[in-house]
Amino acid sequence: MWPVVLDVVDTWNDETELAGDDTAATTTLLALTPEPDGRLRTDPVPLPKVGRDAFGFGYSGGGPSFTYTALLRAALGVHHSETSKIAQVAIAAADDDQPGSQLWEAISTTKGQLRLSWPQVKLWARADQKLTRQ
Repeated sequence: MWPVVLDVVDTWNDETELAGDDTAATTTLLALTPEPDGRLRTDPVPLPKVGRDAFGFGYSGGGPSFTYTALLRAALGVHHSETSKIAQVAIAAADDDQPGSQLWEAISTTKGQLRLSWPQVKLWARADQKLTRQ
């Protein structure tokens, strides 16, 4: 069973990298965190409860919006209703050729391997949250 609880996000740090490889119709998104003893901890990025079991960060999967809202949820610790609102505003801005979401652009334009720095994801998510307050 894929995790949905956000508790694991509290253990990620500035060295955590989110990684997904687009090798099939859907892609698994993992958080890779180096441990002090040299090992690498691997955590699945928690999914919102919507009946999906993997991420499609490109259009070959379920589309990048699922990955985008899952990362917003993890980075901001907000509920699905707020991530949906943020996604609508940020994606619409990008679709209208306005300055929009850098997180959305990174996810939706990546071909092949997706690699995102956790600190950068949090910064981009906060910027997207601010778009809804303008």
